[in-house]
Amino acid sequence: MQRFKVILLVFVTLLTGCSVARKLPEGEIKRTGIVSDSDMMEAVRGNNLTNNDFFIRKADIEIAEGKDIYKIAGTLRYKRPDSMLISLRTRMGLEAARIYFTGDTILINDRINRKLVCGDPVEIEKKYGVSLDLLAVVFGDLVVEDMNQESTVACTNGIYRRETFYKARRLEYNIDCDRFKTTSVLFEGEQQADNIYIRFRNFKRAGTVLIPTRIDVDSPGHDARITISFNVGKIELNWQGRIEFIPGNRYDVIKIR
Repeated sequence: MQRFKVILLVFVTLLTGCSVARKLPEGEIKRTGIVSDSDMMEAVRGNNLTNNDFFIRKADIEIAEGKDIYKIAGTLRYKRPDSMLISLRTRMGLEAARIYFTGDTILINDRINRKLVCGDPVEIEKKYGVSLDLLAVVFGDLVVEDMNQESTVACTNGIYRRETFYKARRLEYNIDCDRFKTTSVLFEGEQQADNIYIRFRNFKRAGTVLIPTRIDVDSPGHDARITISFNVGKIELNWQGRIEFIPGNRYDVIKIR
C-alpha cells in the first residue's frame, strides 16, 4: 500500500489537469491517409499537450483509498523540455505542497510539516518503480519508443489498440482513430494487483491541442482511484512565464535514497 501511495503522489502532481475553451464538434479533426502504425503514432504524438509550454490555473482532484476520500486543488506550470512546478492546495486554499521536477531533479516542499524532500528521477525509479518519463501519459499524451512503418493500422469500432514497452514497463493504449487521442491506457505493474488503469473523457480543444477534461485513474488491486475534473478556461498555452522553486526557510531536508 505504501508503494501505491507514492504512485498516487506522483500522479497527483501531474494530474492537476487541463481545461479548455470549447467543446470539439464531432469529426472536426478527422484526417485521412493514416495507413501505417508509424503514421498513426506520429499523428497522435503531434497532439500531445507536452509539446507546448503551459500554465494550468486550477483543477479539482479527488483521491479515494478504500472508504477514505481526500479533495484538493492544484495548479501546474510546464516548460519544455522537462521543467514542471506543481502547487497543491486544500479546499480552504492552504498550500500543502509545492513540487518541482526537471530531467535530473525532484524537490518537494511539504509546507504543512516543514520538510524539503529532494532526489533525482533515477533514485525515484529505483526505490518506487516509478519512471518519471512516463508521467506525460497521465495527460493523455502518447509515449512510445517503437514505431512500425510496415504494420497497418486496424481500427475496431473506431479504436486502435496499441501495445508498447517503455523501459521494460508494458503499456496498452486505446487510441481514437478519428481524433488521434488516447482514450485509455493500462500501466502494467510487476504484479496484476499493481496495474493502473487510466481513462480519458470529455475531450475538448485548447488552441491546437485536443485534451480530456476528465481523467480517471484506478488501481483496483489497491481499492484506490483518482478523479480529476477541470474548470473551463483555466489553461494558458504558449505560456511565457518562468518556473522558480523557492525552498522554505529552516525546513528539514530529507533525501530520497
